[in-house]
Amino acid sequence: MCVLDNHLCVSQKNWSTQVIWWFHSSSGTWNHLCSIDLTNTFSWFRGETRFVLPPVAILDKNKLLLRGRSTEHPVVVYDLDTKFCDLLFIPTNP
Repeated sequence: MCVLDNHLCVSQKNWSTQVIWWFHSSSGTWNHLCSIDLTNTFSWFRGETRFVLPPVAILDKNKLLLRGRSTEHPVVVYDLDTKFCDLLFIPTNP
């Protein structure tokens, strides 16, 4: 759970897919933000894919910044238009 672009967000993970929902208080509804296929991120996280990648921010209105579970994990950018994850950086030290 997090706050993203002034909306409460929750992530749900089912093996290799992460679904992100956000709450619109004006309508009182949860809206689907995106479904992320995490299979191309497995190698970046050394096979540790049991957890969701928490959203941090929306960039340029069509990219989602996601962080790893700990400071040792990479930070990735998910493009909401192309549905592709791209590696932003991998920390060298925790």
